Amino acid sequence: MKICFLSCEYGPNLAGGEGVVTQSLAEGMAALGHRVRVAGLLERGCREACLEERNGVTIHRLPIPLPRGGGVWARHQLWKQVLAWAKAGEIDVVDAPLGRGLVAGWGGLPVPVVVRIHGTRAARMSPLAPPVPLVSQWFERHAAQRADALCAVSRSVAQFVTRRILGENRECTVIPNPVSGLGDAYWHPQAPPSVVYSGGMNECKGICELIRVWARVRRRVPEARLLLFGRDSRMYNGASVRDWVCDFLRDPKGLGVEFRGHVSREELALAYRQAGAVVLPSHYEAFGMAAAEAMWCGCPLVFTQYGSGPELIRDGVEGLLVNPHQPDSIAEALLRILLDPEFAAGMGRAAAEKARAEFAIDRVLARNLQFYEDCRARFAAAGNR
Repeated sequence: MKICFLSCEYGPNLAGGEGVVTQSLAEGMAALGHRVRVAGLLERGCREACLEERNGVTIHRLPIPLPRGGGVWARHQLWKQVLAWAKAGEIDVVDAPLGRGLVAGWGGLPVPVVVRIHGTRAARMSPLAPPVPLVSQWFERHAAQRADALCAVSRSVAQFVTRRILGENRECTVIPNPVSGLGDAYWHPQAPPSVVYSGGMNECKGICELIRVWARVRRRVPEARLLLFGRDSRMYNGASVRDWVCDFLRDPKGLGVEFRGHVSREELALAYRQAGAVVLPSHYEAFGMAAAEAMWCGCPLVFTQYGSGPELIRDGVEGLLVNPHQPDSIAEALLRILLDPEFAAGMGRAAAEKARAEFAIDRVLARNLQFYEDCRARFAAAGNR
């Protein structure tokens, strides 16, 4: 099959879960012998298009002019390029993320357009978040409407987008994200116990609620360390998250809090395997790549009860679900894991088994390829070719 992914977060400097997932799918399908290309937009102001080949995937990037409206022009240019490939028989299907609304306003194509819902920027997923710009809402709504088929990484985000953004119960196939490249080693916690937080130092990821109850965890487990992985970001009031953490704790080092910054997925996987627990108390998760990777490594997980949380883990079986808006529940879950090694190990084993059964790259690739075939058949049956 000839597949064209659209992504503005594709490597080598992966910007988020969307980029990691797209790269895993693209390189996995290329390794199976399919012809795969990725097309996306460069940063605003870049003037020269670029083309490269990496791991069997052809990557095209188009510039976005600086003037106001440059993003709309760039999306039109992207459509023209994809249309040319489709007319030349070089692609069979287009797979585009909902985020950024890359296919919003696109004209017709002789191949189906799949819009994959990794998440949404067009709705407030956190009560602390500022209002969503109307332009973001427009792009995502029109991108979803343009899709010949929709797929989503969880039932939660599928329902959210179809009901609240599209306002209709439109069919949406759920295919989870794949986990790949992390090896098969299992959890082997090191002393003193560490708690790993990852996924970006972002207010909507629940880091503030975690920090507010960390002293309570330390009182019961004085030797525990809190390892904060991810790039610093700005809070909704404009302040640095890292600065807020330092101001709130006053002596983060004395409380065992360490800022580890952005690291490779391999380094993060090693931290998961050696940690006493992983904590991800997000206000909402469309899927939760960090959670899935922690499960793969067999590390006991404290995860949000919102969004995809109950889909990834059963509370008390593969991990513990918490309400991030009730911070004490975060501390209680961490203490339950840290103070009961046998219970923690059992959850870690169950999590690793579920991750291999549902998120293994070969299984997810097969589901995606079958989905593409079904989309192409329906597209052709509707007289679109």
